[in-house]
Amino acid sequence: MISVPQPEDMSNELPETFDHQLRDKKLQKLWKKAQFGGFSEWELDKLKEEFLHHQMKVDEYNSLHEDIKDDYIDNSIDLDQNKVRYMDEKKKQKKLKLIYKDLKTDYDKLEAIASSSSVKDKTFQDPRVYELWALAQKAKIPREELESFKKELQHFEHRLQKHDHYQDQLRVSEEAVRINYKDGEKPEKHTQLEQTVRDYGRKVEKYHNDLKYRISKAVQQHTEL
Repeated sequence: MISVPQPEDMSNELPETFDHQLRDKKLQKLWKKAQFGGFSEWELDKLKEEFLHHQMKVDEYNSLHEDIKDDYIDNSIDLDQNKVRYMDEKKKQKKLKLIYKDLKTDYDKLEAIASSSSVKDKTFQDPRVYELWALAQKAKIPREELESFKKELQHFEHRLQKHDHYQDQLRVSEEAVRINYKDGEKPEKHTQLEQTVRDYGRKVEKYHNDLKYRISKAVQQHTEL
């Protein structure tokens, strides 16, 4: 009998496609911030483990939420069965709220870690703004023009923070709608908030593209001189 060697335990190793494993948009953004945060390779590896663990909790939350939705849709005529199902659904909803609270605590912890980088330049916190600022600094742009860009970027970062605030409000509202409303039903206030996030998101994206174009053009002009 030929003995086939068992594969090594890979459970503690992160997959190579780590970036693709972060399905949560908030985690994706936070990871980009950490990547530009000046952490060492060892520190980033440890952070990867924390981020992946948080994504697993997010997956657990989403799975439980889908179970509750399925239970709600699958109504039974049997009153006794409905009573049991109702009690089971209540337990699941309670667990859902606990997981959500735990997720928020964990995310706040990750955000604090990602923000405690060793980068000396703390002018900008958002990675999208930091990238533009870093690009402008590398170019041979006159100080007066660079200061003008800096003010523009500060204004842009303020808009990004405002958009993030709207998105956070929408996420909280979505959780309330998922738990308290039937599938497909939304209160008017939630619908208005969705529209606000979409409209403001388009404005922010347009502003971002305009800044990228202007900075790239300025960099090209001063590089050619």
